[in-house]
Amino acid sequence: MSKWSSTLFYYLLHRMRFKRFLSKPRGPSNIETILSGLQLFYQVDKHGGDPVRWFTIAPRVKDPELSIFYLHGGAFVNGVHPLHLVFIRHLVDKLHCEVLVARYPLAPEHTVRDVRDFLDPLYREFRRDRPDRCCMVMGDSAGGNLALGISQRWSADPEMKPHAAVLLSPWLDLTMSNSEIIDVERDDPVLSKGNLSRYARWYSGEVPLDDPLVSPLYGDLLGLPPTFLLTGTADILNPDARRLLSMMQVSDSEITYEEYERMIHVWFFFDFFAETRDARESLLAFIRLQLGRWNADKTNPASD
Repeated sequence: MSKWSSTLFYYLLHRMRFKRFLSKPRGPSNIETILSGLQLFYQVDKHGGDPVRWFTIAPRVKDPELSIFYLHGGAFVNGVHPLHLVFIRHLVDKLHCEVLVARYPLAPEHTVRDVRDFLDPLYREFRRDRPDRCCMVMGDSAGGNLALGISQRWSADPEMKPHAAVLLSPWLDLTMSNSEIIDVERDDPVLSKGNLSRYARWYSGEVPLDDPLVSPLYGDLLGLPPTFLLTGTADILNPDARRLLSMMQVSDSEITYEEYERMIHVWFFFDFFAETRDARESLLAFIRLQLGRWNADKTNPASD
């Protein structure tokens, strides 16, 4: 997107009062029709009854060596969006990988403990069923929060530790206490601190907002897998992404950090941004690098 068209896009989002639109949670989404359409081109397996609790999308003609445990965003109150499926289809096409998408319980009916109790057994099954595959965790927005949390909880177990983690516009600190958020909010046409703070209280339930289970920014950052972090400067979650970068550098954890000027929350879902192409290429390059490392370690275990 050129500079003038990008400016027009931001102007339209502000004029449309997009933040007000997003202030109303949509709840669980009905994506079964889209999944049925994807079955014409991909191997789509649904699990967990009706409604589907999790599903996998994979190539139909090749057994993949890479599996991704994907955690969707939506501020913990919204389900899988069609844009998620478009992005996941892009991953499957470019990487010839399998993607498992977890439809975790949503607030306000459910809280963080319900989400953990759903995800941890599912992730354990995901890893145990794929002992000969490279397994990564990936999440956008609220899903980035969950992806980092899974990495923290399972990194001490070499059989369960993800081979890499990908955090896309992640919501890392639900206290929303970073003083820089207020400055960024003026330029963010999508997210508001007030809405996110309300959803955070719903999601946390009786657990304090600064508990690592709720806000993984306060958790242990030692021993994490190689991590890719993608963020834009017109996103109120960007200041905490920068904090995570600094903290992981101090803890000597491996992190690849990509920051794009004037990019909004989850802009990489939208093809009309020129920056989307660059961001996706960087993401794919990171994943291919980690997959190559995994293959090298599998071929020559003595190099560990």
